[in-house]
Amino acid sequence: MEMGKLVVNIMSVYAAQQGCADEEKEKFWEELDEEVRKIPAEEKLWIGSDFNGHVGGDNTSREETMGKFGYGTKNDGGEELVTFAMRHNLWIVNTFYKKATRHKITYQSGGTQSQIDYILCRSNDKNTKDCKVILGESITNQHRPVICTLNVVKSKPETKSRTQKIKWWKLKEAQSRGDFTDKVRETLERRRQEERAQSAKCGNRMRKKEKATYRVRRKLSSVSTLIFPALLPIYTHLEFENFKLVEVID
Repeated sequence: MEMGKLVVNIMSVYAAQQGCADEEKEKFWEELDEEVRKIPAEEKLWIGSDFNGHVGGDNTSREETMGKFGYGTKNDGGEELVTFAMRHNLWIVNTFYKKATRHKITYQSGGTQSQIDYILCRSNDKNTKDCKVILGESITNQHRPVICTLNVVKSKPETKSRTQKIKWWKLKEAQSRGDFTDKVRETLERRRQEERAQSAKCGNRMRKKEKATYRVRRKLSSVSTLIFPALLPIYTHLEFENFKLVEVID
């Protein structure tokens, strides 16, 4: 699902029950792992599921994955869920909000009450405001709906640039025609002045550059006049074998 520039992936899954064979449970977690890995890290992910496990309220050494407000005592199914969430850097949202017991219980059958339905999201996408069970409503005879409230930042709509229309028909009026002519003349005159000023700046820079080049040439000429005559007597008293003196050209 696309929300503006965001891509939101919503998964609804159902875990194998505690009484099922170990092979069936392992197959469920392997397939869920594979599907989660297909989702790019920059995309949002929400998982709502009956995981058939109890995570409990003890989050020691797992504070980044689950809160301390779970219900009941952790069992094997809950341990599998917490391990899965840690493996994919997910957040078990239900357990992070302190609620009355009646707002935690997601499953009730006879005298049995438990929390087995959970909502998960990426740990770097903690934009939730609340998560609780809704009383008085039921999805089936035993399960109650879990509602998660999110903070959604509305993106500002992109403003489309509007092209201003030229009202040529107004030129039929003498006043509008005169104003338009004056405006065009002013604009052309201003552009001519800007071009003249730019040309003058370029001319000044060229003249300064030519003067600097001329001064450098004069200095080089005076230096060569002083150095070469002084060195010539020294060259005449030296004997060179297999050496050619480089001719100096002014």
